[in-house]
Amino acid sequence: MGFQYIGERQITDKREHIKVIYIMGYGRSGSTLLDILLGNAARVVTGGAMDNYLEWRRRGLPCACGLALSECSLWGRVGRQLGPLGRHEKAVQTRVEGFGGFILSLLGILPRRWRTDYSVFIGKLMAAVAGVGGGAVVVDSSKSTRECVGRPMALSSIPGLDVYVIFLVRDPRGVVWSAMKCAGSPERRRRFEARAWNFTRTLLSWCMTNILAMVSEARIGNERVLRLRYEDLCRHPEAAMNTIASFIDEDLSDVVRRIKEDRIVSDGHNLGGNRLRFQRNIAVRCDEEWRERMPTFYRCLAGILAAPLLKRLGYSA
Repeated sequence: MGFQYIGERQITDKREHIKVIYIMGYGRSGSTLLDILLGNAARVVTGGAMDNYLEWRRRGLPCACGLALSECSLWGRVGRQLGPLGRHEKAVQTRVEGFGGFILSLLGILPRRWRTDYSVFIGKLMAAVAGVGGGAVVVDSSKSTRECVGRPMALSSIPGLDVYVIFLVRDPRGVVWSAMKCAGSPERRRRFEARAWNFTRTLLSWCMTNILAMVSEARIGNERVLRLRYEDLCRHPEAAMNTIASFIDEDLSDVVRRIKEDRIVSDGHNLGGNRLRFQRNIAVRCDEEWRERMPTFYRCLAGILAAPLLKRLGYSA
């Protein structure tokens, strides 16, 4: 399975397209867990937040397996297949996936050269991950951060990629409490922030991210986007996997069986995400500590400020 590029035309071989499952939404909403769960299916290979690939490669950051990217059994071989990459690919990715590119795409005026160069780079990356990982399905859990808010739409427009988007949402009070009590990805540590500022920043980011994700959802089309709540994923993981299996038309019975037997494992090659990616044996648990431990003032304030979106996303204020 491979990609060939001639000028500004992209041609895929005729055997089959690469199926990509993109996990969209705000951080701290279970994307790493969902990525790992899907990775337990026989036909699936997961790369974590793959928008990080160029940064991880440039900075020499280790894979979740503990090895440098160049030595990792997955990313090392992917890197050798892709060959030299540098500022051009990073600039193209930033232009297309960032907020500016997102707006230009919505307006239908994203420069053709950007689209072409982006399709070349991302097409090769997805083909390499699928080939090296031995999977017919690639999971990308890059979510919808400011740097890659346009990524799901951009991926969906690449010929040769069969993209399905899972829009993962979580009650903002759980998200905010998670941010208030602990740091996220160890590669993106922030300086100390006062609790009130951390609360404000996270809640505003949650609102904006989910609004933009809903815009992406409308543009991509409901038939290609599945909205899934973190709480439903964690409370009823088997039912969630069956729903996803129907959505993407894939057999996820291996995952369901492993959940029942409490044998979920991580392949350890995720880029980015929370510390769950460093664990090898994963327990599916619903973290709703905020209901008991989050200060009443912050809990009520988050419910009031986010009330319109809470209702829209299926939560009560």
